[in-house]
Formats: sequence, C-alpha cells, structure tokens
Amino acid sequence: MGRILSISSLVSRGRVGNSIAVPLLEALGHEVWSVPTIQLSTRPGLGTLERQDVPPEVITRFVDALEADGQLARLGGVMTGYLPSEAHARAAAEAVRRAKAANPELVYLCDPVMGDVDTGLYIDERAASIIRSELIGLADIVTPNLFELRWLTGDGEGDVRTCARKLDVPLVAVTSADGGEEQIVNLLIMGDGERVGTGERYPGVPNGTGDLFSALLLDGLVSERPADIAFAQACNRLKAVVQRSVGSELLTWSVLFRDDFPAFHVSGVDGCPAGWIAVHWDGGASAHAELFEDFSGLLQSQAEVIAVDMPIGLPEIAGKMGRVCEVLARQNLGQRQSSVFSVPSRAAAWEEDYKRSCAVNLEHSDPPRKVSKQCFNLLPKIREIDTLITPHLQARVHEVHPELAFWALNNQQPLDLAKKIKSRPNPEGLELRRNLLRANGFPIDNLKVGSWPKSKVGEDDILDACACAWSAMRIFRGEQITLPPEPVCDGRGLRMEINA
Repeated sequence: MGRILSISSLVSRGRVGNSIAVPLLEALGHEVWSVPTIQLSTRPGLGTLERQDVPPEVITRFVDALEADGQLARLGGVMTGYLPSEAHARAAAEAVRRAKAANPELVYLCDPVMGDVDTGLYIDERAASIIRSELIGLADIVTPNLFELRWLTGDGEGDVRTCARKLDVPLVAVTSADGGEEQIVNLLIMGDGERVGTGERYPGVPNGTGDLFSALLLDGLVSERPADIAFAQACNRLKAVVQRSVGSELLTWSVLFRDDFPAFHVSGVDGCPAGWIAVHWDGGASAHAELFEDFSGLLQSQAEVIAVDMPIGLPEIAGKMGRVCEVLARQNLGQRQSSVFSVPSRAAAWEEDYKRSCAVNLEHSDPPRKVSKQCFNLLPKIREIDTLITPHLQARVHEVHPELAFWALNNQQPLDLAKKIKSRPNPEGLELRRNLLRANGFPIDNLKVGSWPKSKVGEDDILDACACAWSAMRIFRGEQITLPPEPVCDGRGLRMEINA
C-alpha cells in the first residue's frame, strides 16, 4: 500500500471531499496525509451550512513541513479535489510539482471539482483556469464529469472521446459520460484504447460519488494495478455503494468491506466431476478457486469475463476435423493436439444415448463420422452451456482451451510434456505448467483452493482453470489471440472461436 497526499475540502457532516476519500483510502490500507482547502459544517444541501475558510498558504506550509521531514519522497500518490480560489489552485499545483520532483514515480490524480450540468461552474473562474492551465498538465489521470470535461477543453458540444483526448493526459476517466435516463456510463480513455463502465441510474443517491470514485481509482493505480483493471474495480465498487445508498443521507461505503462484496474479477472455468471449477482473479497477487454445481451459478457471479474450457457454438453439419477453430488450435499444439476434440453437430450433441448420437452425427456430418467416446462424455456439459448461452452473453462468456493458453504462455510454442500419462497425473508436466503461469504473472503460489476430494476436482482441473483465468484476463484487456480471427457463427448466431 502507498502513502497519499489528498488536498480537498473537509466537511463535518456528509461524505464528500476528504471526508470520504481519507477514511476510505485508509480503510483500503493506505497512509493518507490530508490537507483541507475549506471546512464546512455540512455538504451543500444537507443542512445548515457554516464555513471556515482555510488560507491557501496552509497548503504550502503543510508541504514545507512534509519536505522538512523528508516525507515527500515517500509519497506514492497525490490527489487534488475542491480548490475554491485561484490561490488555492496555484498552491496545489506547486505542491504537486514539489512532490513529483521528490518522487517522479508517484501518481497524481486531478479531480477537477468545478461544476456540473445542473449548476454550471461553481468555483471561481480564475481557479478553474489554473486547474486547466497548470494542474491538468501535471496529471497522470484526470477524473472530470461531462460538464467539467467540456469546460476544460472549451468544447461544449464535442464527442466525449474526442474531448477527453484533447486534454493530452495519459488517463482520462470521465464520470457520468452518457447513458440517458436509466444508465450512468463512466469512460476511461487511455491512449488509443478505452474502457466503459456502466451502472443503473438511481434517484436519491447522496452526494460524494465523484470523490468516492476518484479515491477508488487512485487506490488501484497506487497499488500498481493496470489502469484498465483499476478502472473496472473502481466502477464495480462504486456500483455496489450506489445500490446500497439510495435514499440514505450518506454514502454507505462500508459495503466494500463485507465478505460478500462483488469485487471485480475474471473467471477461468474448467469442467470437473463435481461440476465446474472456477478460478477468480482480479489481476493482483492472489486468486481463489470456487466450485459450482452448475454453469448458471457462474453466470450469477460478478466476473467481468468468464473463460470456459468447453465448446460454445455447435455446427449444423460437422466437418471432417471439427470446427475451424479446433483445426487451427491443433495446428499450434504439436504433441498436445489430441487434447482438442472435434465437436459433433448440434443435433448429435443433444442425443443422450451414445449409439443414437453417433447415428445422428453420421447424418449431420460431411464426410459422415461418428462421435468419439471422449467427446460424448463432455456432451452433458456442452448441452448445459448451449441451453444458457446467447450471442449477447458471448460478450462476457468466451470459449478457451487450456493447452492453447499454455501454448501462448510458452511464447507460442507447444509443450513437450503432458499433464497426464495413462490417465494419471504427470508431476513434471504439471510443474512445467505451474512455472509458465508463474513466469507470466499469474499468482499460482497464492491460489486459495478448497479441500475437495481429488475424485471430484483434480489437480489438473484446477491448473487448467488457472490457465483459463489467465486467458480471461487477456480477453478483458483485448490482448487475446482468437482462432479463427474472423469466426463464423452457428445456426443460433453463436461465434465458433477459441481464445487464448
């Protein structure tokens, strides 16, 4: 965890500015050094408002003291929020410059708390101009709402993405970017890429969601999570707080620390005798495995991406070597190509008797062929997914294959050791796969697993699910290899592809 300097407002009653950012960041494990720019008895609109102005030179004096103690170089992050005057904005800019000089690696988040669509600009225009001319240029990430973005760029009607790129900041996270009456859309612009986070629009949500979001985002960045993952986590956390704060006087951020909090993660899934073994990973230093009896339970999880080792999309007429994606996958796997089965036709897949399935596939394949016994044993799970999956769900649920994942982990070279030999675990092959996961940043040594019997969840099942989780993170980040690059669809409109 990091040390963070937060320069913003302070209220006695309400959760805005430093009154939410500081306790939240501290609860998340950071050491926070708070500097107030103004003190209010309550947030505007909540009750009787009394104010105590804080001279802007207080910012400079506090930074002087931190520097004298040799503390500026220890900072991992700086966040600025409400700056009521030109002098406050200039003092904040100088504080950021000094902090960055002491530690060029720190993350500076500028939350330009200036106005909104309903009220317009609500700080001194000269202060807003300093934010635009000085603070934005120092920022590693800026978190404006739509009004603030357009004021900062001087483009009152411009497209959100175009305006965000005009700021020329490495990361721009626009809150309430769009969405209409029912949805709120947050947008992260990072170079040529982007990420979108959505949530329902609720009436009666207390003030402070922007301050909360900025603090959550800075937590992720200071904790050295990739920007897209930090953004997704912040959006999910914000969504959970908003849902539980409707009609409340204050934001209920304690939900973030409940055991059942729906945190951001991706899931890698492999079929096993007990059902489905899923490995959940948020891109951090640990992951955990969870057992599901049926696939519908997985769909109820909060995973952004579910990557499953099971065919999605079934042909009406099966080809000689299976689907195109299976043919292409085998071409990369060398001695491991036998792990990729040829999927039968949909009609044959839905037959529960082996002989009947073979007979139906003979009628629905070109050239005619039966169903392999190994593939037939997978058909109950294939049917389970086929019942649930839709083209729309394929934005979240993706077909992967663990051996193709290990091929990608191994610099796109096939592995020369099998996981099993004569249906028994091969220790050397399993260790090879662990080492590949370890070398590519997956926390295999910090994987939390349950005490399931090996007859229900095998060691190789868990390892395959880890490889699928690694592929899921690549899919989330848009870095995956897709075979074929332009997949065809089956008769239900499902893409027939394998990702790694």
